[in-house]
Amino acid sequence: MAFNAQEILNKTVTESDGKKVLVAEGAYMNCTIGEIKAFEPHEAAQAKGVEARMLISFDCNDYDGDLSTFMNYKSELHAKSTLAKLMKAVWPDEAERKTKSTADLEGQSVNVNVFHEDTKIDGRPITYAEFRFTRVQ
Repeated sequence: MAFNAQEILNKTVTESDGKKVLVAEGAYMNCTIGEIKAFEPHEAAQAKGVEARMLISFDCNDYDGDLSTFMNYKSELHAKSTLAKLMKAVWPDEAERKTKSTADLEGQSVNVNVFHEDTKIDGRPITYAEFRFTRVQ
């Protein structure tokens, strides 16, 4: 299809509700960890010691949509944090894991399981995609 500037100029536009479409619940097997980007954390998270928000994308042959999630980064990871769980799935050996940085995750393989969770933020109910990880055997 050729680009038609006049058609674009005459088309009506609609506004988005601003919400990202949630990744469908399910198991995404043998994914490759793709690009990792670091962003400044939200003020409230910064007050809790979060140093960055990491956007981590996963490439999966069985899924052609956006398979990515934000994770909080602290140099001393809490064992129950999403980033710590990802690193444990990729490097189950603690001694090896202690030698790895977040950047070392790029190109590694992992199984991704996505669940939808309900919570409240500032009194507003929201649903978010919870990412969990297991080692590729």
